[in-house]
Amino acid sequence: NFKKYLVLFPPLCYYNNIDLYGGYFMIVQRLWPDDKYDGAVYDDFIERIAKHKGCCDEVWMCTLSGMPALSTHKAFAEKLSGYAEKLRAAGIAVSLQVGRTIGHWANENFSDYSGQPEDANFTVNLSGKTEEGFYCARSEGFRNYFEQVCRIYCETLHPQSIYFDDDLRLRAWDGNMRCACPNCLKAFNERYKTKYASAEELGKAVKEDGETRKNFLAFSYGNLAEFTERISRACAAGYPDVIVGLQHGGYSGELNRHLFAAIKRSGAKAIGSRS
Repeated sequence: NFKKYLVLFPPLCYYNNIDLYGGYFMIVQRLWPDDKYDGAVYDDFIERIAKHKGCCDEVWMCTLSGMPALSTHKAFAEKLSGYAEKLRAAGIAVSLQVGRTIGHWANENFSDYSGQPEDANFTVNLSGKTEEGFYCARSEGFRNYFEQVCRIYCETLHPQSIYFDDDLRLRAWDGNMRCACPNCLKAFNERYKTKYASAEELGKAVKEDGETRKNFLAFSYGNLAEFTERISRACAAGYPDVIVGLQHGGYSGELNRHLFAAIKRSGAKAIGSRS
């Protein structure tokens, strides 16, 4: 069946799947992390769904944004677990979105970053610009932090599926490829036996030399795939029955091939895809 997807953004997201041939209508609702969502909100939501049997069969909850302490994530996941039980009792499946991975915009003043790992660093694109709020996926502390975040939520909530956000992409808003931060530049030089001294110098070579461009793309795909495999493995360790998925937005077909392969390598029970 042909399905059309309509997306409305915060604070509530509705994903409406409309079968244009059979008249089928279904809502999957995403609830952003918000301290205003209390038991009364969920009770009201469930009551409304009950009045329209079959209009909604799944809710996507969302992890906290920013990088709060792991104990804060744990407390929030436990809070969500009570709401999840209410939803399941009403026949509504509970899934989850990882609300932030490597970053979607500059760090927000309203988000908590008290748990940010010491070695976490912003990406540097091939024009030499530091992209504030976008984190390098190569940082070991950053990888470990999100492994633990994913495991906490999966262990606590037992979601039907979990989706990584669409920040796993090669380019930020200005369109330049990344990452060429000092750590990535050093690793690239070591892998390909080169001696680039700056992001700008590497960027010039990527533009002018096909082999260098090919190598940098492979290096970048690898960085993001390694990060994806590790957090996917943590999801499966937290709850073996979870479907691990990627929200990809069509930003890079070749990159997505590497990311889906990484999820498969992680041992996840099944793989999900949404744009």
